[in-house]
Amino acid sequence: MTVFRNDDEEDVKEEFFRFAADCRDRLEHSAPETYFGNCLTLCYATLKRKNLEGESGLVNVVKVIERAVTDMKSELFKDDAENWRESFTKMFVLESTLMVTGSPKFTVYETDFGFGRPTKVEMIHSFKGMSLAESEDKEGGLEIGLVCTSTEFEYLRSAIEQGLQVSKF
Repeated sequence: MTVFRNDDEEDVKEEFFRFAADCRDRLEHSAPETYFGNCLTLCYATLKRKNLEGESGLVNVVKVIERAVTDMKSELFKDDAENWRESFTKMFVLESTLMVTGSPKFTVYETDFGFGRPTKVEMIHSFKGMSLAESEDKEGGLEIGLVCTSTEFEYLRSAIEQGLQVSKF
């Protein structure tokens, strides 16, 4: 969730953060350990752009994501499939969604479909997105993939550089 323009109309627009949550151990009758597949539910957090600015912006983001996770735990599958089309249209037509796929817990480098374990895993997005996977090379490491516009990438690069400069003191 990032802000690139600062005018009144843009401030009231919503940003969406969408991610999947594994539900296998949250079902009334849990899936057996040998279950091959997934059992995911979609979670999303929304926040107005004006609430992303300033020193409290990151805190606000963490709070809405935490609320989305808490809601998912208490009401699994509350957002039924009948509402998905409307939700997806709102999120993707407005082009204000950051989607996260994958998880280091999925252990993608241990997956073998009969032709050996992968040496490199890339998760491709057609939308603004971020992918996460465990590192193949370093124990405890994390591989992060990012899809964004060049303007967004330059903003991110600048923010990282500023953060590194501040951390040197």
